[in-house]
Order: sequence, then C-alpha cells, then structure tokens
Amino acid sequence: MNVILTTNVRHLGSLGDEVRVKDGYGRNFLIPRGLAILSDTRNAKAIAHQRKQLEAKRALAVQEANALAEKVKALELVIHAKAGPTGKLYAAVTNRQLQEVLEGLGVSLERKAISFLSSVKGVGNYAAALKLHSDVKIEVNVKVVAVKVKGEEAPAEEAPAESEEAAAEQPAQATQA
Repeated sequence: MNVILTTNVRHLGSLGDEVRVKDGYGRNFLIPRGLAILSDTRNAKAIAHQRKQLEAKRALAVQEANALAEKVKALELVIHAKAGPTGKLYAAVTNRQLQEVLEGLGVSLERKAISFLSSVKGVGNYAAALKLHSDVKIEVNVKVVAVKVKGEEAPAEEAPAESEEAAAEQPAQATQA
C-alpha cells in the first residue's frame, strides 16, 4: 500500500513523503491516526501545498530566531549569587537562574533550551549555550558576581556598589550593553 505522510513519522519519513507500507500498518495505524493518507494525485497536490506552507513558516521562524540571537548577543548577562570570601559559590548557578535573567530582559526561552558549557561553582565568566530554534544555536558569556553575605568578609569579586539588602532581594539580574 502506498501512502503519503501528513506528518513526520519516526523511522518512516517526513511530511509529504510517499512511502510503501504493509496494508495492515497503513490501514490500522497510519490512516486512522491521521499520520498518512492514501496516495493519489489529489492527495499529493494537497500535501505539496501543505508542505510549502510549513516551509514558509519554518523560514520565518528561523529568521525571527536569528534576530533574537543578535539581540541576545548584544546583552551583558550578569547573575548575582551568594559566595564565600574565596569566591566559591554556596550553590551552583543553574540554567533556571539564567532563564530568569533573560526573562527580565524580555527574552523568553524554555529552561531546557539553556545549558552551561561547564558547571558554575565560582565567580567569574562562563559560557552558556542557547538553543533559540532547531537551526539557531548561540553561545553567550555570563558573568557571575558575588554578593556579600552578612557576617563574612567581602568576597574576592564584589558586586557593583549597591546596598546589601538590595543585592539580597535581587539575586539575579542583567544589564544591557
């Protein structure tokens, strides 16, 4: 039985592909679930039209992701975290904290699309990978700045001149370059 796939089917093909499958697989699984339709000229034209529309949407999404990548590269990302006097953080900085910083700047990303290239356990500069689209991935630099904890000496690298209470209330923030 020849069918035309209406969606991407793992281990079989992608949208618009005409594939030969066993009769039972096509009749009992693919067609009832809307994953494929019978192969004929009318259905082939409809799928070709649908594929063109999806390719146009994908091109627009890639273009938007590239614009967002340029915006994010222009930002200076700073995360404030509590650290000891040697500059070692009390808790590692996570992708969730970077997500909050980005959301504060108007960039909305899923947490799973953000990953640090190395574990962040001290103050300093670190690289993070952002997946803005399946075709658009960028690396950004993140600066981790220590916040002074009451009752301890100043850390190796202090936060910008601001009060301790304000720094404690805003553990993660970013500034625009």
